[in-house]
Amino acid sequence: MDRQYQSQGHDPHRRIAQLEYQLNRADQTIRRLKRENEELRQQISRASPGFVRDSVGNLSHIGSQKYQDRPDQSQYSVPNRNQIYSDSHYGKMLKSKLQFIGIVSLIVAICSIIGFYLTRPDSSTPPPESESGISSDSLGNDLTSPSDNRSNSAIPTLPYNPLNRQNRPWVYNVRRPPQLTSNNQLTAIVRDIQTLVDQKGLPTQDLSITLIDVEKSAVAGYNPNQLRYPASIVKLFWLTAFYSQVANGQIPDAGQYVPDLEKMIRQSDNEAASRIVDLITGTQSGVELIGENYKKWEDKRFSLNQFFQSAGYQGINISQKTFPLPYLQYSEPQGRDLQIRGPSPERPIRNSISTEQAARLMYEIVTEQAISREYSRDMKGWLEQDLDPRKWQSIDPHQGHFNPIRAFFGEGLYTGNNIIFLSKAGWTSGTRKEVAYVSNGRTSYILAVFGENSAYSQDEKIFPEISRLVFQRMNQLN
Repeated sequence: MDRQYQSQGHDPHRRIAQLEYQLNRADQTIRRLKRENEELRQQISRASPGFVRDSVGNLSHIGSQKYQDRPDQSQYSVPNRNQIYSDSHYGKMLKSKLQFIGIVSLIVAICSIIGFYLTRPDSSTPPPESESGISSDSLGNDLTSPSDNRSNSAIPTLPYNPLNRQNRPWVYNVRRPPQLTSNNQLTAIVRDIQTLVDQKGLPTQDLSITLIDVEKSAVAGYNPNQLRYPASIVKLFWLTAFYSQVANGQIPDAGQYVPDLEKMIRQSDNEAASRIVDLITGTQSGVELIGENYKKWEDKRFSLNQFFQSAGYQGINISQKTFPLPYLQYSEPQGRDLQIRGPSPERPIRNSISTEQAARLMYEIVTEQAISREYSRDMKGWLEQDLDPRKWQSIDPHQGHFNPIRAFFGEGLYTGNNIIFLSKAGWTSGTRKEVAYVSNGRTSYILAVFGENSAYSQDEKIFPEISRLVFQRMNQLN
């Protein structure tokens, strides 16, 4: 393409990007109108005599049944199926409005599609190539070159989200840490944990603890601000970032991601987590990138850090995926996922979170401050664990199946005491970590423990023992 022709504003790639942006906006408008259609249909069903709503499947909402008492304006909540109204005149008015919106939706879709196909340049014009053999569109999306010999057929193609970080600030809604007071009784419990760990011969210098009494808004800790590799606890933060984009309208149809959310949190599945990270950052894994292409990709990944750092989570790093990723044939980080770890293989830059930060986020979720009351309840639904031994004792983590109870806090709790237990655990060959909320009507507390040493990873009794100790002591205080 002639450079002068491009400089005059006739760059076909830029034109394609503009048209794709307009098409994306039109698609969002159609989605919004469809949601309005559904809301109107619900109103018509309530206004029509003798009409009873049909049943709704489990995937019409995100979260567990226990936290379904959300207001009707939620896109996932539905009115009582037995509600019947008899204002037929109102129903006719709503039907007329419904028809009008349907016509507008159709016109917007047709105009957008016609405009795109009439104005796009010759499809034989190739996209610009980067130095690394990776093509990149004018909006900064990284695309794998056909010349790459790595299999990328499993990598999902994600649409560019026009509501990007430049056009719309993306910051966690709870801007300041909770106002928690120090407490001598909690401090004594934390010291008892240290003593227990020391007696078992485990290294206390590789240990971090944060304990929060939710009812008293009190806190105590040991090395609580030490940033450590979080293993799969990072998925709790990705879950929160996901719901932020749902609330902002950046993810208009959250229901389609329910299977990946379920796998990411309840099964701690790395592949599902990888797809969620791709979705909320607009990035993909792949071969190395060079220059500006890599910088754009890195900035998008780092937006996860900025999301929480701007809200007071100082120094947090949650920009890197967890491995292995069999669907990409990645047993460990490679390509651009290796680049983001820095130039030193001996001292790679890894995800890092403190127990204070993990406990803070759990506190904001259980007190229903995270994103919104509605989405906090959705997150609680994903995090709740069943302590019934019949549910978890047969799951063998050594056979590749994630068990969130065995060898973690849940195993040390007493069943039959009506305990509400929400947790996210992480376990690797060199770490054992967990953050959990425990409530039995008498006490409500959050416990985060990070053991960053292979000794913790190999000891399957230490976390249940810590949990049992804390549960007994917290019940004695209340």
